[in-house]
Amino acid sequence: MSEATVIVRFDEYGELTYHVYGDARLYIVDERAPDDRVYEWLSRATADDIADLIPVGAVIGNSRDERAPVLAHRIRAAIDGKPHLTVVDDDA
Repeated sequence: MSEATVIVRFDEYGELTYHVYGDARLYIVDERAPDDRVYEWLSRATADDIADLIPVGAVIGNSRDERAPVLAHRIRAAIDGKPHLTVVDDDA
């Protein structure tokens, strides 16, 4: 692992963690906290930490592949605390 990397991870329970490796800066902007709205994440992960999260040879999706709409839906559901599977009305 040689390039700067930022990983935002949702675990199986929807809990969120941040992993920063190398010369990257991660800012968290929280509009719910107007007096402390911008926070810089200073903790750094090791190359081994990143390899544990993304093993060599893992398939990595992106916003232009065929699975992007499915993955985006799952991420939005996790952020909103909703299940990623929902009942769809037949008329929809």
